[in-house]
Amino acid sequence: MYEEVANLSIVAKFPKLISWAQRSLKRESVAKALPDSDEVLKSVSDHRKIVLGID
Repeated sequence: MYEEVANLSIVAKFPKLISWAQRSLKRESVAKALPDSDEVLKSVSDHRKIVLGID
């Protein structure tokens, strides 16, 4: 998601964090508690369009 929103890659800088996050998302309790990443990305994109006028 960060790559799409801010052209920022955190995978190379924080591989352990990314690994932990991916493992956590495989747990049903975590996956059910978090919103869908595509929905979050769409919301961020819509917010940027409205507030910042960025496409």
